[in-house]
Formats: sequence, structure tokens, C-alpha cells
Amino acid sequence: MNAPAPNLHTTPRSDWTREEIAAHLKISARQLERLFHERLSESPQESYMSIRLKHAKWMLENTELSSAAIAAELGFVDGSHLSRSFKSRFGTTPIAFRLQVHAAPRTTPRPRRAGIRAEENEDRRVFD
Repeated sequence: MNAPAPNLHTTPRSDWTREEIAAHLKISARQLERLFHERLSESPQESYMSIRLKHAKWMLENTELSSAAIAAELGFVDGSHLSRSFKSRFGTTPIAFRLQVHAAPRTTPRPRRAGIRAEENEDRRVFD
């Protein structure tokens, strides 16, 4: 994976296919699979889902967007798809997670925004 891949972190709602990423890197789709398993111990699809779910978690903590709006923003089929995937990964539903986060005392102020504009995504980093 020498060339930079399409930026899955800043555009998690885009439907990157394994073939598109492989073509961008000038390797075969099978080689891409092997590299993901070798270096990350997961498939490209699992890695992509992980990125989307980390973004969803961040958005639940830091915005007032509904689960359905977050699902749409991140390319999930609907709110139910996000909810099932989120619960499978984090052991709780998005709604229960948000309630837990907002019930916990916090020492630093939490940004409260009704929505996120595209230009704000440039500097928004969920993880490094």
C-alpha cells in the first residue's frame, strides 16, 4: 500500500469498493485483501465499517443529529442498519449510548451543533 488510498476517513459515506481502492493503488483486489489481512487483521469491508461506526460514535457524542440523520450521513441504508451495526460493535444502541454520554459529568464543554456542514469535515478527525 504505497500510494495513498481514497480518503475513507474523511468521506466515510462514500461507497468505496474494494476494486476502486485496489485500482487507485495499482494492485489487484486480491492483493488488497491480503495486505489488509496481513497488516490490520481484517478485510477492507470490516475496516470500512469500523471507520463508519467510529464516526457515528463521535457524531452521537458531539452533535444533536438523530440516528437516522447520522445513518444517512455515513451511508447506512437506514437508522435500523446503523443501530444493528452499532450494537454489534459497541454492545449498546446509538440511543442508549447517547443517553449514557449525556448523563455523564464532563469537565470540558461538549460542542453542540444541530448539524455539520461539509466544510467542517475538513478538520474533523475522529481518530488518527
